[in-house]
Amino acid sequence: MVERITQSQVKSMFGLFLKAIGGRPAQSYNDVGGFLLDYNPTYGGYSIQRVSNQKGGVDEPFGAYKMKSSEFWYTLRFAMDTIEVMKGKR
Repeated sequence: MVERITQSQVKSMFGLFLKAIGGRPAQSYNDVGGFLLDYNPTYGGYSIQRVSNQKGGVDEPFGAYKMKSSEFWYTLRFAMDTIEVMKGKR
């Protein structure tokens, strides 16, 4: 059974993931190049968006698939582990 992952844990993992990929969180809706953690429970949960223009347009560089918190957390953990392996840190 998968343990329950809280919103706080998801946000923390998102920050660690951005650090691992050399990204940064968006400071506002028009912070071009910054990443946003999008959450919409109606459509399935979390996804990552990147601000793509000054008017708040976004793209989804990692796909538009939304994941529940545990799926999202473990997916980011897997991605970070992969980055570490590729950099020779594991």
